[in-house]
Formats: sequence, C-alpha cells, structure tokens
Amino acid sequence: MIHTISFRAALLVAFSGSLLAACGSSSDTTGGSGGNTAAGGDTAAALDVTGTWTGTATDSAGKAHPMTMVVTQTGTTVAGMGTFDTKTTTITGTVSGSMWTGTLADGAAQFATYSYTVAGNAATGTGTAAKDGSSATLKLTR
Repeated sequence: MIHTISFRAALLVAFSGSLLAACGSSSDTTGGSGGNTAAGGDTAAALDVTGTWTGTATDSAGKAHPMTMVVTQTGTTVAGMGTFDTKTTTITGTVSGSMWTGTLADGAAQFATYSYTVAGNAATGTGTAAKDGSSATLKLTR
C-alpha cells in the first residue's frame, strides 16, 4: 500500500510540475527564471496545434483525399496519429512561428512530408509523397 501511495504521489507531483511549466509558473525556489519553457529548457512555442484536425489533401489531378491528424504538442515537438484516405499514419513534426512541418509514416516507412501555415484553427500547406515526389495541397481545420 505504501508503494501505491508513493507512486500516485510521484505522478501527482510530476503532473503538477508539467502543468505549472505549461502555465509559465515555476516551483523553483532557487531563484530560477520560472519563465515559459518546455522540457529541456527550450522556449515554449507560441503556436499550439494540439487537437484533431480534419480536411483534405488535393492531388495534382484534382482528387481530394480525406485526412485527419490527431496530435499533441510538447514545446515545439508535435506527435500523433492520423489517417490519409484509409491508411493509418504516425505523425511527427515541429512548430516554429506560424509554421508546422513534419512527416507522416506508414509503419516504419516515411509516407509523406508536410508543411502548413497555421492561422487559428485553419492550416493550409503542401504535402510531398515519399514514394514518387508528387505533391498535394493540404487544407485542415480544427
């Protein structure tokens, strides 16, 4: 029972620290800056793409392919899962300024790269297929 309580207490402390860091607060009493930083000391990104994004990738022939991206963001790093047509993909990426870039992977293989400009709950950009280099116009909303 003691181990269970200690483990739960440790989780609560870890979660509280993460929440305080995300809010720009710090429990540091040693005179640290307590600024808005991400894990590892990186400055937290002003752009937050966390959420469920849905939309289309329109290929050069004009065919619209449905896509969904469900992502979380920690600092400037983005990760999640999604679908492209009926294919399940793993999403990795980064944010910088108003840009969100990264890759979609199908298992161990890279499926495509993407680059979005994000404005509020809308993201527009381009995607490039790893297989043949073809490109698509991407439009998503959250």
